[in-house]
Amino acid sequence: MAEVCNDSLSSHLKDSGRISLHTILWLTKIMVPASALVFVLRRTGLLERIAGALSGVMRFLELPGEAAVAVVTSVVTNLYGVIAMLPVLDLTLRQTTILALVTLVAHSFFVELAITRTTGTPVLRMLLVRGGGGIVLGRIMASVLPRDGRWAAPLRVSGGRPGGTAASASGAEVAGATGAAGAAGFDWAALGEATLAWLGETALLIGRIAVIVTVLLFFTRWLRYIGVTDALARRLRPLMSVFGLPHASSPAWVVANTLGLTYGAAVLREEVDSGRLKRSESDLLNHHLGISHSLLEDTLLFAAIGIPGLWIVIPRVLFAMAVVWERRLEAVLRGAFKRPGAVPAPPE
Repeated sequence: MAEVCNDSLSSHLKDSGRISLHTILWLTKIMVPASALVFVLRRTGLLERIAGALSGVMRFLELPGEAAVAVVTSVVTNLYGVIAMLPVLDLTLRQTTILALVTLVAHSFFVELAITRTTGTPVLRMLLVRGGGGIVLGRIMASVLPRDGRWAAPLRVSGGRPGGTAASASGAEVAGATGAAGAAGFDWAALGEATLAWLGETALLIGRIAVIVTVLLFFTRWLRYIGVTDALARRLRPLMSVFGLPHASSPAWVVANTLGLTYGAAVLREEVDSGRLKRSESDLLNHHLGISHSLLEDTLLFAAIGIPGLWIVIPRVLFAMAVVWERRLEAVLRGAFKRPGAVPAPPE
């Protein structure tokens, strides 16, 4: 019996290696073009131009126009660019909380939209969920958050420079690069150095992701082999039911909320490819995770600069739950859940 189990475990781990390599190649094909696009946007100054066109949206969210640069930076890169810009934006605690919620929903658009497309949700749908969802959630919080007391006080974030000089490379670097190009002609040497730096950073990022994804998939398959995954799914069953999610989505949900959506997507893709999770079911999870993911890391990132953690966790979780149940209601009203591959009916 022990020999059978060992053979079974060996086969399990070999499958993990094959799946890990396939997943790493898949993520690389998504992330390299997305990273290249961000590089071009920065070097050409289009990042700031796009941000300028969003000043009206910022007013709708009761934020200053310059906050649009932080939002666009989060869309094309990640949340660290937002944190870097906060010292020079001079926002109140209330404004920073609104900005945090918008960027927590809408960050890393290009990579994560491509990921969710391959696991069951069309790009246009996720654009609506994440782009529109971020704006709607920000507007709701602008109506809910107090306007006086500590919420009206400036949020002091260390790292700003005297005189309002931008602390973020995402904003100042673009302006400086385009300004210098206009004054002294195109600097091919600077472009070459920047390109080499981008290639190096991208290679390091892909390498780090390759290591983490490999370890993660080996670990999750080992947990499934020893029965922990099934036990976890049973324990999380009530929570998944409240969220409107299929019970089988619990492993990917846990990974996406502890390690992030990219790594959660690696697990989710493996669940879909193996048949344990239907694409229609992963679509529901994509809707939830599009609004609420990385509850651990991303929350700690903003909590570290003084934003109350519960004010950026509870609204995301509740809004994600509402989005999923709307998706299910939409399917029920159309009768779509009766067709093969459509969104299933709500769990009992």
